[in-house]
Amino acid sequence: MTTPIGPETPPPGKDASADELEADIERTREDLGNTVDELTAKLDVKAQAQHKVQDAKAQAQHKVQDAKAQAQHKVQDAKAQAQHKVQDAKQRATEQAHTVQVRVGHAAARAKETASDDRGKVKPVISVGAAVVVAAVIAVVVWRRR
Repeated sequence: MTTPIGPETPPPGKDASADELEADIERTREDLGNTVDELTAKLDVKAQAQHKVQDAKAQAQHKVQDAKAQAQHKVQDAKAQAQHKVQDAKQRATEQAHTVQVRVGHAAARAKETASDDRGKVKPVISVGAAVVVAAVIAVVVWRRR
């Protein structure tokens, strides 16, 4: 790489040798070549368009990655909320099942108390009522078959 002519590299004087003049000419050519390359790059619309397309692609890919990460985060949040709601529903169902079980036990105890006399034997009225219900069911079945 050559150093451009500036305050540190003065141009060769009148008594410069041929080698110094050739080196100065070489530096000038290189500087001009670099300047031409830079101007060509600025004027190359196709290359600039391709560069802009590549930048747009990179930005789009970055946005897609961000959107994907956000979507995954939202899915994880929704999954956690659903699991929490399922656990709450299970807890409520268990509590309600226990409440029903206790109520059925109390109802059975009251029914047993109501159907039995002081000595724990089934009251005759209950037996007769049960017999009437069974007879009615049998009569309906027989009547429907005819």
